[in-house]
Order: sequence, then C-alpha cells, then structure tokens
Amino acid sequence: PDLDQVVTAPSAPFAATSGAPACAPAARRASTRKVAIVVAYCGLGYAGLQRNPNVRAVEDDIIAAAVRAGRVPAELSSDMKALWWCRCARTDKGVHALANVLSFKCVLPHDECVDGVATTLNAHLPPTVRVLAARR
Repeated sequence: PDLDQVVTAPSAPFAATSGAPACAPAARRASTRKVAIVVAYCGLGYAGLQRNPNVRAVEDDIIAAAVRAGRVPAELSSDMKALWWCRCARTDKGVHALANVLSFKCVLPHDECVDGVATTLNAHLPPTVRVLAARR
C-alpha cells in the first residue's frame, strides 16, 4: 500500500473518525509530508548508515523510532520506496556522522510544526543517534 492510503485509512493514527464533530481538534487529522532530517550519530556498533540484511544499521534505528513515534506506519517500515526514503550519503561500519541528511514521507498532524518531528524521533532513538533538525 501507499503511505498516503495508509494514513487516510480510518484505522490510521490521527485519522478523522466518523461521527466526529465539525469542531474536532485538528490533531485528529493528519497528512503525509516529505520531511528532511539532519542526523548525527556515533557509528560504533553499527554496520553503517544504510539498511542491509542481518546487520544493525543506523537507518534501522531511525525507522524503528519513526514507527514508535507514529511517524511511519509499521506495515510500511520495511518498504523504503513506499516511504520515499532518500539519503545524501552513506557511512561504513564504525564511522560517525555529524550532519547527514535523510528524507522521507512521514505522518504530520496538520496542527504540528515540522520541528516536532525531530523531538518525537529523538524521544525514541538511542542516545548515540540524534536528529538535529527537521525541515519540509
């Protein structure tokens, strides 16, 4: 399925519920937006930035955090194309990064500033991986 279809489905997080009053809070409505995040990480314990089978990659932790934060539907977390996932560069095993840029389509409630993406992802990331900024 497409990310936009999953988000607009009635069971999706933040989706408007049937019978909701017209003055329902805007936080109940959401859409997907392409968001770029600037990340910094310590590469120790990782096989690099890019996801690969049977190894731990930084992208694995970022996508898992996005799922836990409700930014990415769990059923799409393994489909990088459905997320429109893009990275500016890659790092090898054990290499650190100070400002790598990643972009992906994420769930963004209409009343939330894109800066909230960095905050919610950081709440679910290990201390060795930080989102420094988020922009549309």
